[in-house]
Amino acid sequence: MNRKIKFTFLIAGLCFSQVAFSQKSQADELPLTDYVAQIDSQFASVPAWLWDLYEPSSGGFYENIAMRRQPERFGPDIQSTMQALNMLADCGYPAGQLPDSVRRQAIHYFQSRQDSKTGFFVDPHYPQALKSERVLGRLVAFSTTSLSALGAAPLYQLPGEQANSSATLWYYSSPDSLAKWLDNLPWQKSAWTAMDAISSQKSLLTTLPEAKRKAFARQMYDYALARQDADGFWGQGQTPEIRLSGTVKFAWFCRGVDLPLPNPKKIYQSILAWYRARPSEQEAFKSGTTVPGNAIGLLGELMDYLPQPFPPEDLSLVLAESVAMTKAFKTPDGGFCRQIGSYYARPDDIAPPLEYFDEPMGDVNGASQLSRVRRWIHALAGTPLPDN
Repeated sequence: MNRKIKFTFLIAGLCFSQVAFSQKSQADELPLTDYVAQIDSQFASVPAWLWDLYEPSSGGFYENIAMRRQPERFGPDIQSTMQALNMLADCGYPAGQLPDSVRRQAIHYFQSRQDSKTGFFVDPHYPQALKSERVLGRLVAFSTTSLSALGAAPLYQLPGEQANSSATLWYYSSPDSLAKWLDNLPWQKSAWTAMDAISSQKSLLTTLPEAKRKAFARQMYDYALARQDADGFWGQGQTPEIRLSGTVKFAWFCRGVDLPLPNPKKIYQSILAWYRARPSEQEAFKSGTTVPGNAIGLLGELMDYLPQPFPPEDLSLVLAESVAMTKAFKTPDGGFCRQIGSYYARPDDIAPPLEYFDEPMGDVNGASQLSRVRRWIHALAGTPLPDN
């Protein structure tokens, strides 16, 4: 399946009504290309903002400007560096066109984060990653993908290739161990969290021997498939936002292991029902960029399964909300924040946040989510990303 599509604020106190709009009226008035142009205009300031977060000595990017101003307390992180490079590519500066010194330093950055004994990638400033299987799996994916785009490779074997990997990845020691790991995921509490744990395994699976990789991927797939609800989502009884977010995580897992997403028509009907039932923008964006970003990402994943293009009225609804979202999460420094009114240090997505800041500012994670929204919007509208 060919789906190589890579993959948010107003000044404090600014009322949401300034960006609120009537979805139906805009959907009736604007062609799809106008929505796309409005979204593109919000990203003109992103490259300069990103370079303000760059640290030449290490080759990495900080999560936000407050952390960049305090190098004695914080450092760049793998997730932000990967996301920054991807956003630069989306803005017309792919890895192959970066200055050679930047490209070489970026390669050094990722390679220097790999542990020669375990194969995992961890930032020295943020050892908290070692406590989370989810974060460790993501950092392997971020680092290997980035190195590949930069024309390089890891210096050492990856976790599944290590002689002591069975001790680190205990749930890959046998089908029974994997079944126990799957059973212990919080399915009844949050299908989103459970599916996120599964999705984070994609890169780790690729490091296993082929037969073992395929068997374990299929075991995860079949286990999740047995839990799918009649409407195509997972997590019956949980909030729609948790359910759709869990579903997109599973869609990303399916893409990563080359297995089909089950019941795509049902999923499409459910995601459009979610869009049509959305509350006001003030309520819709209260929880941040993640859920709206997951919604558009899920629609993007369905493009390979359903006739294209999607109905114009559906696309207008989705694109109109995407315009409102990029405007709502835009920050004075030229970036985008992840959550309106909440600015914090959470490098590599470790939890809880290390510190909160009063100053409104963009963060690379939130901006990356909106950059993916922009990429999917172009794909849905059938228009290419503009070259800078």
